[in-house]
Amino acid sequence: MKKLFLILLTMGTLLGCNDKADDKKNIVSKFPERIVSLTLSGDEMVLSLADNNKIKALSGKIAEDGRYSNIVEKAKQYPKAENNMEFVLSMKPDFILASSWVSKDIIQSYKDFGINVFTYDIPITIEEQMNNLQKLGEVLGSEEKSLELINSQKEKLKYLEQKLSAVKDKKRVLYYTTDGFTSGKGTTIDDILNKAKTVNLASEMGIVGFKSLSKETIIDINPEVIIISGTSSKIGKAEIEERFIKDVSLRNVEAVKNHRIYMIEDRHMTTISQSMIKGLEDLIDVIYPELKVKDVG
Repeated sequence: MKKLFLILLTMGTLLGCNDKADDKKNIVSKFPERIVSLTLSGDEMVLSLADNNKIKALSGKIAEDGRYSNIVEKAKQYPKAENNMEFVLSMKPDFILASSWVSKDIIQSYKDFGINVFTYDIPITIEEQMNNLQKLGEVLGSEEKSLELINSQKEKLKYLEQKLSAVKDKKRVLYYTTDGFTSGKGTTIDDILNKAKTVNLASEMGIVGFKSLSKETIIDINPEVIIISGTSSKIGKAEIEERFIKDVSLRNVEAVKNHRIYMIEDRHMTTISQSMIKGLEDLIDVIYPELKVKDVG
């Protein structure tokens, strides 16, 4: 019966969930003492900002998966919510951290239990991610930590921009997933590719968001560099390169001819936490190795 109650509550059929205030209003009357995070990016941010003994649960086992997570070892120390409302409530949280993709009904259900819920928007740019860090730092009472983290990212951006000033001709780059998709305008990948002083061929083609890409299109756009998102796949770097290089139909593609096919870790390239800056650094390192961006800074 208890589980049925929680299911109905989650669906918004009890307590008038749909009539409550908008979940974007992040009102926190005091600094939290018992924190639960519902998303991986939230896990990464809160572990960097909050006193770790105040964190009672992280999002799920994904936080311990090194393909996606930048906090594997730290995450092992905490229970996991796994989208289980009954478990989350058993942690007696006074603060829940969620992204805007979490169901509004679920967020409202937690609010109806009197729990403060802080929701952050999905960042498209590194600057938007910094803004999330700043806001979260304020509500956690960790403004000094968030400012330190933001300033560190700004310094890294400045350093990378200085290095990139030596680039005269932008490389034409295709970001491609192992299941055949690319990322165009309005994505974090596009922001990172632009900041890396490259031409994102998907955006140049007018692609918005994510879209599948045929082999014929790859031949037509003829990328100089192909970046593979693939650590989420069991296919390794060598297998990916072999797949492209042994494909006779792709032999005249610049990236294939010159063996400029690189796999970058998903935990850096597809994250929406403060680790986005690492994705940018990884990208510059493989596209413009002569800049030696990882030697210092």
